[in-house]
Amino acid sequence: MPAHKPQHRKKMNHKQTEYYFSPIVLFFATIFVIIFTVGPSYLFFAFYKENLLVAIAFSLPLIVLLIGLPDYLRFMYCAIIKKPALVLNNESLINNADGNVYCWNDIKSISYEPHTGFRAPPGGYISVTLRDTQSKIRIPQNSIKCKTTKLLHDLQKFHQAYHKQKFDKSNGGT
Repeated sequence: MPAHKPQHRKKMNHKQTEYYFSPIVLFFATIFVIIFTVGPSYLFFAFYKENLLVAIAFSLPLIVLLIGLPDYLRFMYCAIIKKPALVLNNESLINNADGNVYCWNDIKSISYEPHTGFRAPPGGYISVTLRDTQSKIRIPQNSIKCKTTKLLHDLQKFHQAYHKQKFDKSNGGT
């Protein structure tokens, strides 16, 4: 009986690109979370009986960690089960980093924007502007294993190739 060879067919209309979370970044994030939860927790319990105000002051860093905890847990879950952070296909941008799917027609523009504001870190982020809202989606490319320019180029390439909305004067889009 002849060996069966798998057939690989490439269809341009079913092209898909996947980007995964960076295990190195998640490793250091885990170390950071452990240090900043165990340390303040220990100090909280050490000072709790003697001085409640000092105990509360040492527990304040936990509030910052609690705000970012849902994103961190989603990133870790995706990394453990090897689920891609971003999936680009002919229909949509699947962003497992925020748990949403964005149709290419719903996206107005994709660009690289510098961080702004007081104490802004150097560099920037990839910004995705939707047609429906004025808000921008920030893609946390620092946790994704790839070069920012390659990710930006791929996002723009997919958006340009699969964006099918015609020019409409009512929405001002293309």
